[in-house]
Amino acid sequence: MNSYVLIVDDEEDILEIHEITVKSFYTGEVILATSGNKAWEIIEKKGPPLIIICDYKMADGDGVSLFTRVIKNNISSPFIVCSGNPEDQLREFFPNCYGILTKPNIIKPLKLLINEILGKLEPAPKFVPISISHILKTGYTDYDFFIKLSHQKYIKVLIKGEPFIAEDAERFFKKSLASLYISQKDAEEFLKQLEKYLELKFRNHNDKTSDISFPSEAIESVEMLAKGLGWTPDCLELAKKTLNFAIKAIAQEQDLMRLLKQKSSLASSHYSRHVSMLAIFSSAFCQKIGWTSESTQMKLAMAALLHDLDVDDDIYNDIDMWNDLARNDKDKKDKVLKYRNHPIEAANIIKKMKSLPPDVDNIVLQHHERPDGQGFPRCLSSSRVSPLSALFIIIEDLINHIDEKHVTSEFVLAYLNEREEYYLSGNFRKVFQSLKNSLQA
Repeated sequence: MNSYVLIVDDEEDILEIHEITVKSFYTGEVILATSGNKAWEIIEKKGPPLIIICDYKMADGDGVSLFTRVIKNNISSPFIVCSGNPEDQLREFFPNCYGILTKPNIIKPLKLLINEILGKLEPAPKFVPISISHILKTGYTDYDFFIKLSHQKYIKVLIKGEPFIAEDAERFFKKSLASLYISQKDAEEFLKQLEKYLELKFRNHNDKTSDISFPSEAIESVEMLAKGLGWTPDCLELAKKTLNFAIKAIAQEQDLMRLLKQKSSLASSHYSRHVSMLAIFSSAFCQKIGWTSESTQMKLAMAALLHDLDVDDDIYNDIDMWNDLARNDKDKKDKVLKYRNHPIEAANIIKKMKSLPPDVDNIVLQHHERPDGQGFPRCLSSSRVSPLSALFIIIEDLINHIDEKHVTSEFVLAYLNEREEYYLSGNFRKVFQSLKNSLQA
């Protein structure tokens, strides 16, 4: 039997969770396959693996077809099934398999099974590899990252809270590095966050409630702008899908959902146009700069939907004036104070929502900060504004400037050129440069 672990699933999120969980125990080779047929090709080429972890339903050869081939060829590798189907059904389809994992709560039981099989082979590593491609998809560093110099020596190369863009990834790829490392403790937290997102995704997939319908005028405005920017239909459709996903997640909080429906249903609502455009633009621009993680895009979409819930619709008639008033902390008028504090109020509401992922409250709290430190409500310096908040702020700045009838990539690029000096500090710098590069490409 060969020293590798074979993971088979057609969902990228599940593959990543399995891979990182296995690598928390095992320092040998881990091979990923997206179908039963591709997995069998690997087995034919490399021989039987130490373990097979396999999904049930997949195109191009499902889990049952792979399991049948394994049995017929007398391969004794422990076969672990991972699926959202009922366990009794899986036991019927996979008789005498080593173990069954029921989505979405798969990490703890997988650890137990892996420990049974591999635990005695070697001690758990102190550092766990995370692919550079995954870090790029996320767009920022949730943890300190290290490069491995030897079995005992690791050097920190990325600090928690930094933006991570295509140029950063390319810098490591040129050194023939495919992964960076996080501590075992951080890996546990990393897996918890991945599983929490998986739970949210699984719950939303099974949610049959209807989505919020934004007025057609709002969606038409977004589609017109997308066309002017040269976005593909697939890019726009994925951004809309992210928006609907975010709405379903928020729907777990009924009182908040009721308010969101009320504010978005008015045909004349400035709010509807603003938040739908901000959500879709944030998602689409994430795709353009390589931040393709569904989790990252959903966090931004949620923040877009919730950031102005406490803002009166007439504020949008002169948003620049109200932003100037809010930055003047000597102005104590009631309406100015309400506007100045709306990021705090919204963030406090979001913090209480257990169904929402982390970072959404922070994006909302920071969405009126500025790279020059003159924003509100906390006057943060550019280095203290998170990468996701920085992208959100730049996109909202762009949207507030846009004339929907004359928008092209050239128009947006010209505006970004005007704002370049303003955004070239702290965490804004890399994010801004990535946006600009995406339009120049």
